[in-house]
Amino acid sequence: MKAYDDHAEDDYRKQFKKFADSSTNRITKEDFHSTLLTLGVALDATLFEEKFAIWDADHSNTITEDEYLKFCKEQLDNNQRHEVVFKFMKNKDQFDREIDAREKNDLDSKFVVGVNHTYDGSTNEVFLSALDQANLGEYNSSTGTSSSSTSSDSRLAFVSLI
Repeated sequence: MKAYDDHAEDDYRKQFKKFADSSTNRITKEDFHSTLLTLGVALDATLFEEKFAIWDADHSNTITEDEYLKFCKEQLDNNQRHEVVFKFMKNKDQFDREIDAREKNDLDSKFVVGVNHTYDGSTNEVFLSALDQANLGEYNSSTGTSSSSTSSDSRLAFVSLI
C-alpha cells in the first residue's frame, strides 16, 4: 500500500511552536541555527548566513511560522509529500515483541524504518473504521465493536515515515 503523510504541515507547525519564542512567535537567527542541528541539518557559519538571508523572507533577522513552514517543505521535504510505511499485525504478542525489539536494539535507520505512531484496534474505534474504509477489514478480526480483545484478535499497526 502506498500512502502519504498528509499531516506533515501540522507537525511542522507543532515544531515551530516548540522552537519559537512565545512572546514574539518567531525563531531568532541563533535559535534557528540550533533548530537546524536538531533537525539534522548541519551548515557551516558562512553557508548558514547565505541561506538564512533567503529563508528570512521579510528580513527581520528572525524566522516566522510561514517562513519555517516554507523552509521545511522546500529543504526537508524537497517539495514532496512524505511517504509512509504501514505494518499491520493481528497478533498482539507478536506486535509487542516487535515494538520491544525495535526499542531495545540500536537499529540502523539506513536499513530499518523507525516507528512514529502505533494504533491498537482494541482501544481505537477510529482505527478500526479506517481499516474497513481502506478495505483492510481482514485486520479487523472481531465482528462486534467490543473494546476487549485477546492476543489472537488484536488489530494493530505502526506507521513509519520514509
